[in-house]
Amino acid sequence: MVEGSVAAVTQFGRTEVSIQIWEAEAGVVYGWRIETGSCQASGTIQGGPAFYPPLEPGSAGAAEAVAVLTALFRPDSQLAARVFRTDQGGSEVVVACGELQQTR
Repeated sequence: MVEGSVAAVTQFGRTEVSIQIWEAEAGVVYGWRIETGSCQASGTIQGGPAFYPPLEPGSAGAAEAVAVLTALFRPDSQLAARVFRTDQGGSEVVVACGELQQTR
């Protein structure tokens, strides 16, 4: 089971999102993105798929990445971070999801 953490900071007209995963399978390339909605109901990808660099875990099963988006996350936004892998048929399989919550 893949676990991880994600943080996002909106300032100066952009949002920087950082993600870390662990307990992932080494040698597998994982995709990730921030979407509107929740873990139960996906929505629109924030910034577009090209903004999110792949996660490539090493032998310890850990990886991290940063995306800089032109999308501004508002305090009342409902957003979820999804980590996925592509199966042999080309379909995305979500392996982890977490909903973003505002903190101060």
